Amino acid sequence: YTPANALSLLVPWVVALSGAPCDAAPSGQTRTFKPRSGALSAGGDVSSPLNLTTEAAIEHCTALPGCAGFTFKCPGGQPGCASNSTTPVRTYFKGAASGNTDPAWWSWTKDRSTLLAESFGNHMVLQWDAPCLWGFHAPGARVQVRLNTAPPLVTTAASNGTWHACLPAQQSEQPAANIEVSAGDDSISLVDVLFGEVWLASGNLELSTES
Repeated sequence: YTPANALSLLVPWVVALSGAPCDAAPSGQTRTFKPRSGALSAGGDVSSPLNLTTEAAIEHCTALPGCAGFTFKCPGGQPGCASNSTTPVRTYFKGAASGNTDPAWWSWTKDRSTLLAESFGNHMVLQWDAPCLWGFHAPGARVQVRLNTAPPLVTTAASNGTWHACLPAQQSEQPAANIEVSAGDDSISLVDVLFGEVWLASGNLELSTES
């Protein structure tokens, strides 16, 4: 087939790469933020303060590696300000979601209950010799990853809510598999999962490959 055909074959697949846990939600879901009264912990900044609306701050924190949430002081320091700031305010981006209950401040933190990161979905291809998955759950939660009917692989969510697990190496030509991820009452089932060589390529229509 031609290079153009090769690129078109890549489009329908959700490709998952092995690596560190990413801060994202499963396909079809949107990473949500939860508002709460009070300031996030001092220090632990993952970005310089910015003057942003709440909507813009959510977008910035979503794209910012290590961002667990953001916090801002109510205009004029008045307690009980609206949680959603539609005018830009000085906003601080933090790497931890803990803090105090100072009513003169307001915070938004990422919802860490999402079980599986958005890199993973049905019909995906996993790297055959390092089929790793990751996601988020309550700190200390027992997470199980089961491939077909094999005994589950068990891991524990870290103190920041992230978990990471790698299945044993698989044969690249084996039939499509099913993977189930569960933790407590939460579970996600993935179907039609293949194992093979995963390549990430970028370029224009003149991109070519050599074997």
